[in-house]
Amino acid sequence: MPGQRRRIGRGGFGAVYETVDANSGDPFAVKVVDMGRIDGGDPLARAALHREIKIMERLSHPHVIECLGSKDFDTDQPLTFMPLCEGTLHDLFFNGGKASFQVCEQVLPQMLRALDYLAAHRVRYRGIEPLNILCRTVVKYESDDSSEYHFQLAVREVGEEYGVGRWTLHVSGT
Repeated sequence: MPGQRRRIGRGGFGAVYETVDANSGDPFAVKVVDMGRIDGGDPLARAALHREIKIMERLSHPHVIECLGSKDFDTDQPLTFMPLCEGTLHDLFFNGGKASFQVCEQVLPQMLRALDYLAAHRVRYRGIEPLNILCRTVVKYESDDSSEYHFQLAVREVGEEYGVGRWTLHVSGT
């Protein structure tokens, strides 16, 4: 329902919600950052967060998900909008999913291409782990109960060379 949010994740610096665009009816994700949790509300933290979002907005590559926009940077809970994903690689392996060697064969080259692109643009990252690799089912094969996935790397911290901020960057592969 447009305008309503359902929390789908929570981290040390805020929460991620699923919501629906009022005009198109398409679902998307909203990340709400709690500025009070970042360096005790330090004004420099707000500037660093804003810089990180601007980095996300300028990246353009098939393996890097777009930042759909942001707002409310003058408040204690700035918002960032991104496409919505179904789950994580962690879900596929540990939450009753059917992860396999086939999944690993899909995710590895996708993540390497994404990381290579980020490195070429002087963007560094931290936190590569199953919880930070988002996924979406692209094709489900009933004949052998397997699937093809579209993966996205959610990096907990990102920064340009010579500067590190705290933010989440979502990187996707196809």
